Amino acid sequence: MAAIVFDRGKGMSHSLKKELVSVFDKIDVDVSEKNRIVIQSRKEAVLAVLSFLKNNGYSHLGIISCVDWIQEKAFELVYILSAYMKDNKTYTENEKINILVKTRIPREKPVFLSVIPIFENAEPYEREIHELFGIHFEGHPRLIPLFLERKYKIPPFRKDFDTRKYVKKTFESIPGIEEHKSTRAQEHKSIRAQEHKSTRAQEHKSTRAQEHKSTRAQEHKSTRAQEHKSTRA
Repeated sequence: MAAIVFDRGKGMSHSLKKELVSVFDKIDVDVSEKNRIVIQSRKEAVLAVLSFLKNNGYSHLGIISCVDWIQEKAFELVYILSAYMKDNKTYTENEKINILVKTRIPREKPVFLSVIPIFENAEPYEREIHELFGIHFEGHPRLIPLFLERKYKIPPFRKDFDTRKYVKKTFESIPGIEEHKSTRAQEHKSIRAQEHKSTRAQEHKSTRAQEHKSTRAQEHKSTRAQEHKSTRA
């Protein structure tokens, strides 16, 4: 596709809108806000729209976001693009623009194509959305956990995830500070009691051993005395 020609009379946003509408069917382009273009696209055309924008200078994928429209039974994916600065001192008209590409997919068993072939840095964003919203991205090389340490029946960023219920179920069983201190004190007391009991047992055993040793010595001494007396007689 040919690069967009900047029309100074209408501005870059209007020129880009005109180009997009001429290339893609059933696409809605909103340029009502300064330096912002919002594109509503059918899910089937999203990858083509992103490729088109990248080829026309919007080669920075800032982030991928997701909105849960629970009443409408849909998820909305939002791809935010911009152009890299060529001069570190000043922005061109093109570089001032942020583009939001939006599309909706069914909330039930949500699946969408990965955009990693177009933007490699989409990899962690898609993993995050998969983990927090439960959207599966076909073609993603490793949809493994990114942030969460445990599995959830309902992904935690969905609107039907009951945060209070989860917190109550998960954390109410964890003792408070005072309860924890009391438990630790009881454990410490029990350990000290066991140690004391063990020490007393050792002392008793040692005493018995000494007594036994002394008795044996006395018996041995008495026996020797008797033998000596008998020999003298």
